[in-house]
Amino acid sequence: MSYQQQLMIAIAAAEAASHVIMRHYQEFEKIPDAAVDITTAADIAAQDVIVERLRAAFPDDGIHAEEDRPYMAEIPKRNDRFWVIDPIDGTRGFARKTDEFSVMIGLVVDGAPVVGVVAEPCWDRLTWAILGGGCWTQMGEERGPRQVTAHDNGTLSTALFVMSRGSRISDDEYREFFGFRDIRRSYSSGVKLAAVARGEVDAYVSGYHEYSDYDMCAGQILVTEAGGQVSDFTGAEIIYPQPGTTITRGIVASNGTLHPEILERTRKKPW
Repeated sequence: MSYQQQLMIAIAAAEAASHVIMRHYQEFEKIPDAAVDITTAADIAAQDVIVERLRAAFPDDGIHAEEDRPYMAEIPKRNDRFWVIDPIDGTRGFARKTDEFSVMIGLVVDGAPVVGVVAEPCWDRLTWAILGGGCWTQMGEERGPRQVTAHDNGTLSTALFVMSRGSRISDDEYREFFGFRDIRRSYSSGVKLAAVARGEVDAYVSGYHEYSDYDMCAGQILVTEAGGQVSDFTGAEIIYPQPGTTITRGIVASNGTLHPEILERTRKKPW
């Protein structure tokens, strides 16, 4: 089955949400100590825009969305086909005004993502994938879409990792345990997964034990369609929906080549 129509609607919804978010962002007063569970008016407004567009186009689809809004009670409860929405992934990056946040929209059919869109509003950048169609990106209107692939690097000692900015583990501790060359950090899983898919980093690893479907779904298909691999710390595939919508055994998203070597380390559960 082709999911081209679903992809186009998801891209349009992500772009519309990005415009709403940036209007809020320009007026938002920075919160330097914003908590991990912060929610803003921009999260709610962005989700409302996304859900409205998806429901208009696909009224029979289920929706799993981060913000608990009254209209969610009216949406069909389905586990065979549903949208997974994080209106602002990395809200701390929004609230602290680091520019590190994204919009994530994914479509799951029979347990697996088939469409994924990650928008980075501050950079006017979209990265998207459709099952069997590869991963694509576009920044602004100056460059046309281009297909991207994960970085072809099979040597862990030369690898560049991306990690969660909120982690209490230091760069040196991460570097010593995994043996990689260098590290970047971001508040947003969408930003990190898209960076792996575009080949800008070699892997994203997180031992956080309460990842939601919303944090992973859209970004997962970006990585796999770019030739990479995504699993939990044991190497198990991530299936949707998760019990309670929560992924509990860590996340490894890599260029694929490095995946076995990374799993040798994550299976030791350093966190």
